[in-house]
Amino acid sequence: MSTANDRQGRARIPLLAEEGNVDETNMNKTESVRAPLYLDCIHCGLCLSSCPTYRVLGSEMDSPRGRIYLMRAFDEGRAGITDTFVEHMFRCLDCRACETACPSGVHFGHMMEEMRGKIVDERPAHWISRL
Repeated sequence: MSTANDRQGRARIPLLAEEGNVDETNMNKTESVRAPLYLDCIHCGLCLSSCPTYRVLGSEMDSPRGRIYLMRAFDEGRAGITDTFVEHMFRCLDCRACETACPSGVHFGHMMEEMRGKIVDERPAHWISRL
């Protein structure tokens, strides 16, 4: 992969994983690779006071920041989908109050929807509970 140079002749490093990998002739058909959404979180904690489950339970893993840690650990292979993992993920009300409090603009609701989809795919509910 060739690297473009800036005006002063220094090599420019792509800011996104997708930069430089786009086929301009088939731009609509080419899927670009993006960095995981959880990397947008700066772990500042401003979301904690807006999260109803964190305010009631007081557990870090039941906060948006804690759930982001869990999602990242799962994505990096450091955690699996266990009963505890599922419990923390499904305690989220998906109210997205944390998104309005977040200075980094983390799309927490979208991440939760994707994670819950993975959980359901990997651990489908028992047939009786689906009735």
